[in-house]
Amino acid sequence: GPPSRRRGGPPVRQPRPGAPRPWRSASGAPRRPDGGGLAVSRLGPLRAAARRWIGRVDAGVWYSPHYRLPLASAEAVGIDSRRADLAAEYLLEAGILPRHALRAPERIGYDALGRVHTRELLERLQEPAALAEVFAVDPSEVVPEELWVTLRLACGATLAAARHALRRASPALNLLGGFHHATPTLGGGFCPVNDVAVAIAALRSEGFAGDVAVLDLDAHPPDGIAACFANDRSVRIASISAVDWGPLPGVDETVLPPGAGDGEYLSALRRLLARFTPAALNFVIAGGDVLAGDRHGGL
Repeated sequence: GPPSRRRGGPPVRQPRPGAPRPWRSASGAPRRPDGGGLAVSRLGPLRAAARRWIGRVDAGVWYSPHYRLPLASAEAVGIDSRRADLAAEYLLEAGILPRHALRAPERIGYDALGRVHTRELLERLQEPAALAEVFAVDPSEVVPEELWVTLRLACGATLAAARHALRRASPALNLLGGFHHATPTLGGGFCPVNDVAVAIAALRSEGFAGDVAVLDLDAHPPDGIAACFANDRSVRIASISAVDWGPLPGVDETVLPPGAGDGEYLSALRRLLARFTPAALNFVIAGGDVLAGDRHGGL
C-alpha cells in the first residue's frame, strides 16, 4: 500500500497483499496480546456460533484503516495500534463476517463532541502535550491533526452504530471506541473523549428519549461514563472490573481479584446479566484488556 508520512518520522507502509501476517501464529490461530496463540479447538465453536448469529441479523460493523493509532511508541505503552485491523481481518478470514457488512465511518463534528465535553478540554486536546499525557507517550511523536482523524472517526462510528441499532433493531459493532475514562472536563487512560456519551447526547438531540444501558466489560472501571451521566437516571451502568478505584455512584460494579480465570469471570458475568435489565438502547464496551496476559488488565 502507499506510504503515509508522520511529521518528524519515516514513512509507514501497509503490509503488501499476500505478505506474511505476523498476527497469526504458526497454527493459523490469532495471537493474544501477550503473544500466545489461542487454541484452535476453543475458537472453532465460537466461530461457528458467531457465523450463525450474524447470519440471522442485520449486523453492521464499523471499521476504518485510519483506526490505526498514529503513535510510534503505542505498543511500548501497551496499546496495539493495529488491533482494529487485526480484528477486522480475522472476522473476514474466519468467515464470521461478510465483507459487505463492513461500513466506513464518518468523522463526528466538534459540535457533537461539545454536547458532552467542555470547550476548554477540546481546545487543550489540540495540543501535542495534552494528547501525549492521555496516551502516555512523548509529545514529540504526537501530530494532533492525524490523531484527531482517528478519534473523530471512532466517535462517528459509535454514533452510526447506535443509530443502526435503533433503526434496524439489530446489533452493531464499532471496532474502535469504548473510551470510557474521559469525563466532560478531563481525558485520561488512553481516552481523550467519551464516544459512548457523545453518541447518547447526539441521539438525545435527534429526539431519542428512551432509556439507555451501558454494560462495561473492560478490565477497568467506567469512571468517565459515570461522570458523564452522574445526574441522568435514564442511563444505567453495569461493570466488571479487575481493579477497585473506589465507589462509583450509580454503577452496578463487580470487582474481580487479580488473575481471575475464565470460570470466575463468566460466573460474575452471568450474575450481572441476571440482574441487568435491557434498555431501549444498550451499549457493551468489550475491552480487550480482559484477555490473559494483557499488561494493563490484570485478569
